[in-house]
Amino acid sequence: MINADSFQATELFGETIRRIVAYRNPEEPPNSVEVIGLLIRDSVYWHRFFLDAGIGFWEECSESDVFYDFEGFERLDVSKRSGIVQPRIISITCAGDQMTLSSFTFQFDSGSVRLSYSDLENFDSPTMLDFVSHDEL
Repeated sequence: MINADSFQATELFGETIRRIVAYRNPEEPPNSVEVIGLLIRDSVYWHRFFLDAGIGFWEECSESDVFYDFEGFERLDVSKRSGIVQPRIISITCAGDQMTLSSFTFQFDSGSVRLSYSDLENFDSPTMLDFVSHDEL
């Protein structure tokens, strides 16, 4: 597991995604998510990304472990909602520092998504999933 305020998932750059899934708490705002999971083509392991306590987390998990703690949450097919289907990863970046809450940007060859706190000054605020055009990055 990697947990830090700033890092890049460089070992995933250039890989093709088979599935992008997120889980959201139905009691939170509609575009809030707790965790994003990426399944790489030709791999049995998921890559799980989330924000907590102001920093980013990334871990590789088996299918039985990747979303085990999100029972009762709503499962979202991010590929379907974003139109990003089996993309190739350009970059995955967690950006933040001791004074700025971390956020993730997942840049693919066919679009991008961003995971960030809804209130950039409050790490207890919900984390939101936004679809981003390449022009906004």
